[in-house]
Amino acid sequence: PTVGRMLRFARQVLELGVQRGEMERNPLASLKHNFKEGAGAPRDYINVEETDRLLDACPPAWRALIGLARYGGLRCPSEALLVRWADVDLPGCRLIVRSPKTEAQGKAWRVVPITPKLYRILDEAEQQAPEGAEFVVDLPQYRSGSGNWVGVNIRTQLGRIMRRAG
Repeated sequence: PTVGRMLRFARQVLELGVQRGEMERNPLASLKHNFKEGAGAPRDYINVEETDRLLDACPPAWRALIGLARYGGLRCPSEALLVRWADVDLPGCRLIVRSPKTEAQGKAWRVVPITPKLYRILDEAEQQAPEGAEFVVDLPQYRSGSGNWVGVNIRTQLGRIMRRAG
């Protein structure tokens, strides 16, 4: 939950205590905040046609990265850069996604279905992968020596690809 939601919930609970006579006043009643639902900048939705145009302008490794994010719903870069070929089951149309973000909550991995569009992207990536390749996204500059992704700036290169795609 967001900070705004948590604050509203806390105010409601404390106001209930006031109404029941369990407290004299709500200590959060006068607290001001700027956390309004939907008050952030609007986000652009990238439709399928725009995604396809972007994918057409991508080098192979970036096609896999963008395909995993857009059609697989993977967090990028943290999950997409960690996908290994051993986690991909193309015949079974499923993908095991390891998530460093949710590992501490006991959800170290999840299974994601491979959609037809993602299937084509992964199949092409597999055919172009060098013999013995470990990772689906072949961008070693974004990984540490241990294979974990590192704090990376994918935005600069992605911006170049986006401009090329129009």
